[in-house]
Amino acid sequence: SKEMENYNKQRVQLYYMDLDYYGISLLLQERYSEGIPIMQELAEHNPANPRYPLILAESFLNQGKTAECAAYLAQAQTIKPEDPLQRFYLHYLYEQYLKMKNVRNSGQ
Repeated sequence: SKEMENYNKQRVQLYYMDLDYYGISLLLQERYSEGIPIMQELAEHNPANPRYPLILAESFLNQGKTAECAAYLAQAQTIKPEDPLQRFYLHYLYEQYLKMKNVRNSGQ
């Protein structure tokens, strides 16, 4: 029935909202091995949302994993490039990424 279909859609939406909250809370606790797979699942479920690749980029950057960070920054850049908040966050993360790369290169 139509009511059951709507009910199921709402349950799926709530599941992903809860998953989003849980994933973010894990990342804030620096529990990357648990939080990153959750964010990756959310990114796959909602590929039009640039928030997830940006969160993943930051998570990898926080661990010093610049190659993974760069991949997610590149992905995020293609999603909603006109959004000013996304552009700001992307620029901020890119600057942090460059700083980390420069520190590593100067130390070699």
